[in-house]
Amino acid sequence: MTTGEILSRKAIAYLADIFSEKLRVYDLRTILDKLELPRSYASGFYKHEQISSVLENLNDTKDLDKLLEFLNIIFSEYRSRLSQDDIEKIRFFMEPCGIDIINDDGWHCQAILTIPKTDTLIQKAEISALEKLLPPDVINRLEDASNEYSKGEFENVIPKCRIALEALANDNGFGNRFGSFITELRKEGILRDIEKDIIGKIHGYLCSFESTHYGPKPNKEQALYALILTQHTLLFLSKIISSISTI
Repeated sequence: MTTGEILSRKAIAYLADIFSEKLRVYDLRTILDKLELPRSYASGFYKHEQISSVLENLNDTKDLDKLLEFLNIIFSEYRSRLSQDDIEKIRFFMEPCGIDIINDDGWHCQAILTIPKTDTLIQKAEISALEKLLPPDVINRLEDASNEYSKGEFENVIPKCRIALEALANDNGFGNRFGSFITELRKEGILRDIEKDIIGKIHGYLCSFESTHYGPKPNKEQALYALILTQHTLLFLSKIISSISTI
């Protein structure tokens, strides 16, 4: 998975300062092994140089997923060596590349991906509309998908998006038969043919990842695309069926 520039040179320098004070050379080798990265990533004679090298290599490959995993290994196994000030500094330098640090209890930390705040994503007013129009189970399923994205668990996002759509079918008496649900909406004149076809293909797109067991896992862009499609499909369906009581 690639993206734009991850870390600035300034961020790498400051992060290397923090981690070189807290990690031993042995720790860094263990982290690289857990990330399944070559130890050549940590080139240099001194520990500071080796940590800088790891961060620069992650930056050069633009591998945001590995950077997220790198941080979470440190938070999981070496949290006791980091001060709260260290955590705040790490958060500050991670924010520009879309990573936030969750530290609600003042101790446990988790690095998560933040969902980009762009016009393509569902806005607060639309979220409010969804919460008013959709049953709690559908909202919960959609939140599950969003949470998986935030944790960087992209392969879990798409099946949870599919389940969110099927939860709406289930709430209307169709079980998990989403295709039958939208077919009935078309028969009732609630959907046009082209709308039924498009929505059916969106559901098919989500199902396609689960039917290809040996294919590539969904990446960040595909997971975000699936989440956006699901959010807006549910918003559309919730609005058009809100005027009817039964199907």
